[in-house]
Amino acid sequence: MKTVILAGGFGTRIRDVADNIPKPMIPVGRYPILWHIMKYYSRFNHKDFVLCLGYKSDVIKDFFLNYQMRTSDVTLSLNHSREIQYNTSHNEEDWTVTLAETGVNTMTGGRIFRIRDYIQDDENFFLTYGDGVGNIDLNALATFHKSHGKILTI
Repeated sequence: MKTVILAGGFGTRIRDVADNIPKPMIPVGRYPILWHIMKYYSRFNHKDFVLCLGYKSDVIKDFFLNYQMRTSDVTLSLNHSREIQYNTSHNEEDWTVTLAETGVNTMTGGRIFRIRDYIQDDENFFLTYGDGVGNIDLNALATFHKSHGKILTI
C-alpha cells in the first residue's frame, strides 16, 4: 500500500521557526520531520512513498537526491577518479520515493488529483501531512478501513 504525503504547502504558521525551508524539512534531531514520518510508515512495511511537492520543492528533492551523501560517513579520493565510498548502511535502501511536482498554489484535493497516475493501481493508500508525526497502529487502521467498505477513513 502506498503512502501519499502532502509536502507542498507554504507552512505560513511556522515561518518564524524556519523561513528558508518547507515545513516538512524542519529538523528533528539529525533528520527532517518528513523522514521521521516515512520511517514510521516503513516500520509497518509501507515503503512506497509519493510526496506531493510544491513550495520549496527543491529542498525536498535535494535531500532525497543526495540522501546517501547527507546521511552517511564517506571516504573519498581527491585524485582524478573522485571515488566515493559510503561507510554507512541504511535500512531505508528499500524505500521507493516518488517526488511529484503538484504545484505551488495547489490545494489538497488538487494535489491528490495530480498524483492519481502514481496510485491508480492501488485501491487503497495512506494519505498524511508532511508535518504530522503520530503514534498510530497503521496495520490496524488499514484493517479497520478495509472492513468497513468505505471510500475514505479519516
